[in-house]
Amino acid sequence: MDLAFPINKNLWTSSFSVFMAGISSSAFAFCYWLVDVKGWCRWAQPFAIYGMNAIAVYVLAECSPPCWAAPGLPEPVGRASQ
Repeated sequence: MDLAFPINKNLWTSSFSVFMAGISSSAFAFCYWLVDVKGWCRWAQPFAIYGMNAIAVYVLAECSPPCWAAPGLPEPVGRASQ
């Protein structure tokens, strides 16, 4: 498989699921190595803050207007106007 060749598959095929599980496991292993083994944790501080306040971020996201309601932004493609 070439890196420039896109993988266009249905979302729930078994081969695509296994492929994405491998990609996410590799990303997790890299982050674990970077933060816990090498000790580079300063760049991960925003993620730690978000993880400690996940419910607050969720509630704020539900209470705030959607991003497409902002003035001056175009309507998303495929969204019917109301």
